[in-house]
Amino acid sequence: MTLDIRLTTSHWAAVPGDPLLDMSFGDLLRRLAHEVPDRCGLVEASEGVVPRRWSYADLLASAELVARALLRRFTVGERIAV
Repeated sequence: MTLDIRLTTSHWAAVPGDPLLDMSFGDLLRRLAHEVPDRCGLVEASEGVVPRRWSYADLLASAELVARALLRRFTVGERIAV
């Protein structure tokens, strides 16, 4: 028997009352890359395409690569659109 499971939600809504983390997204990514580097952190999937997966270590390496490239082109405080 094959199960047909489709992604119907690509986000989680905030739950009122859940505590907020006092850290940036970068801080959290660094922490996760240190604690569980090989754990899957992101999956890109679309119909008919083999999903691509990134570990937390992969995500951190990519984020730092992009950050270095942006810092070579822009100065701290300049605004860019992502």
